[in-house]
Amino acid sequence: MFFLSLSLRRLFKQSLIQFTLTVSILVMVGAVSSSTKAATIIVPAGGDLQSALNAAQFGDTIVVQAGATYATGVSFTLPNKGAGTGTDADYVTVQTSNLAGLAASGVRLNPALQDAALVRLISTGGYPVIDAGAGAHHWKLIGLDISTNGVRYTPDLVEFGYHPGPADHFVVDRCFIHPAEVTASNLLPTILQRSAGRGIGLCASEVMIINSYIAGFAGQFPANDPNVGQNIDSYGIYSPVGPGPFHILNNYIEAQFNNIFLGGSDPGTSNRATISNATMSSATFSNVANLQVGDLVAMQTASATPKPWQTGRVTAISGNVVNFTLLRGQYASPNVVPDTPGQALWRGDNIHDVEIRGNTLNKPDAWNGFSNPKAWIEIKTGVNITIDGNDMYSGVGTCNALTARNQNGSAPWVTIQNVQFTNNRMVGFKWGFSIQTLDNEQPNTVGGNFTISNNLFYKPLQVDQIPQFLQVYDGNGIVVTHNTVVTNGAGLFSGNGNVVNGLTLKDNILSTGTYGFSCFNADNVCWPGMGLQQNAIVDTRADTQTSLSSLYPGNYYPASQAAVGYVDAANSNYQLAPSSPYCNAASDGKDVGVDMVALLAAIGGTGPSPTPTPTPTP
Repeated sequence: MFFLSLSLRRLFKQSLIQFTLTVSILVMVGAVSSSTKAATIIVPAGGDLQSALNAAQFGDTIVVQAGATYATGVSFTLPNKGAGTGTDADYVTVQTSNLAGLAASGVRLNPALQDAALVRLISTGGYPVIDAGAGAHHWKLIGLDISTNGVRYTPDLVEFGYHPGPADHFVVDRCFIHPAEVTASNLLPTILQRSAGRGIGLCASEVMIINSYIAGFAGQFPANDPNVGQNIDSYGIYSPVGPGPFHILNNYIEAQFNNIFLGGSDPGTSNRATISNATMSSATFSNVANLQVGDLVAMQTASATPKPWQTGRVTAISGNVVNFTLLRGQYASPNVVPDTPGQALWRGDNIHDVEIRGNTLNKPDAWNGFSNPKAWIEIKTGVNITIDGNDMYSGVGTCNALTARNQNGSAPWVTIQNVQFTNNRMVGFKWGFSIQTLDNEQPNTVGGNFTISNNLFYKPLQVDQIPQFLQVYDGNGIVVTHNTVVTNGAGLFSGNGNVVNGLTLKDNILSTGTYGFSCFNADNVCWPGMGLQQNAIVDTRADTQTSLSSLYPGNYYPASQAAVGYVDAANSNYQLAPSSPYCNAASDGKDVGVDMVALLAAIGGTGPSPTPTPTPTP
């Protein structure tokens, strides 16, 4: 049992007198009727938060005491409350008692300044601190400090949708999500001894993560925990299968491996069949609903030791007999066994409709030499992705990666399509972009329709090689315009033998690198029909006997980055000065390179940002 503080506003029709009545009533958990009007449930310091979560009804607000710590040996579970109305009125809100002490709504939390307003939730048993139960939906978390006690390793601090059934409509607003520092290990400096691998895990839909501070996921864990090893990949926000939509807006996100990671597991499908009479080119399917010629089908034959997944491209369908051509993957050479029953999967989901806007993504300088960074944002599966107005910093070298993966071989429909990467600032990088839409280990669906426009890359980190701007290995329809890339590294590189169709590279400021724009395949033709025009290409080649104008006609050829004519490169203002020969010289009549005014407007600043606030010590 617990106390329920209920604020009731009653309007007496007879006298039109309005008053507020506050009462405390003792209720038994589970005794609250579904017809009860929205209530405010107060859980004092030391109170039973899980009981309040269980008893709350749609529209209720659970108020937890600012400055207090609520601990559990398992997880605080957000239960499924039933069907609801399907509207915002269903949201159950868990919030601090000191909302006024937080940043205003729409403003990013600064835990160093607003710590007193936060409510600390911890798990002591190695479980997620917050776990959405099976089928849970419509929960808001506001003003919570979510962490661990630093003893047991926790994979994810928050998990939405990790149980059977759909889970949807979650909001994380002005929360501080971070692992506790661990001091027991003597293997690495304390700053890298962390007790959780990931901040928020997403296997749900309609999730908003806004105005929050997600920090400290450095990827090193205590040596005295027998359940984990060292150097485990760490992520700020991670969605293995989606489905989305996700809205990741105005957060500070700090992680060693990937700040934001979409994909990494095979997404599911409702299109499935059992197969029999299988040969190397055909099989009988128990159903062929939604299956079409040209589809990729994942097939697995049954045995005591399951065979690897095989992928076939459907060539004909006659009744329930499906003909296919087997495709070879690195780990799954064709070996479908005749007459052995099994299963087939086709036309599944991809993570979709993801908005990543207005965030600061950071890999602190202090992690240099102690962690293995990969990317600010990595996408292994995703359709309709907007990445706009983000600030990205790295002291350890990183990139952005669009690298499609049919991870375990059971999802050949996996693809990356329709990605807009605009108005972002990258400070400190080893590569700008790595684009590989075809999995080099398992068959999948080729991706494309990417726009990379009005971005700024500067202060490259020359860690083990000269940074490159664009590594493009395959894909269709890639448009790269109005980017300024301040590096001596190659503007364009391709090296796996595939062909990129529909590549446009125009109106950018970039460099050649030591060997020029490098293409490595049998025909030395990686980008047939590439639209390469009106770029300002700085010559940084080792061998300059052949002129750039003969190699890349229709472009501009400044002698150096200094000759481009920036307003104030020393203070990171890479707008072209009025005296620059490349003002109004782009194909659209604008300046070549980035439009700093539009960039800063999207980021929300008026000048270069300082180094982000260091991660507070919990």
